[in-house]
Amino acid sequence: MSVNNTKEKHPFFGKKHSEISRASMILNRKAVLAVDVIDTTNGEIKRFRSNSEAARFFNISEWSIRSYKKSEKLYLNRYIIKTKKKAWEAQSGRAELWRCLGYKFKSYVRQ
Repeated sequence: MSVNNTKEKHPFFGKKHSEISRASMILNRKAVLAVDVIDTTNGEIKRFRSNSEAARFFNISEWSIRSYKKSEKLYLNRYIIKTKKKAWEAQSGRAELWRCLGYKFKSYVRQ
């Protein structure tokens, strides 16, 4: 960071993000990195918001989750680990959030 933008000179100094901005950042932060874990024995699907959340569930490293996603091999000869791309769900979720907060929002979500 430049010395010219420290403390009081920084353009965002003393300001806070609005409720909508914070909620939008939360929705978008890990929406694309969502992970689906499919149990091949019973077909049950577990959804996680991130690699690290899935890794904590299985008590393994995040690197192992990424490795199994990339190789498409079964984990413990039982689980299929896939990336769930949910960019469109994040947009529709944001629109729903704004509606709940009382804002009129025209959805531009592509089908």
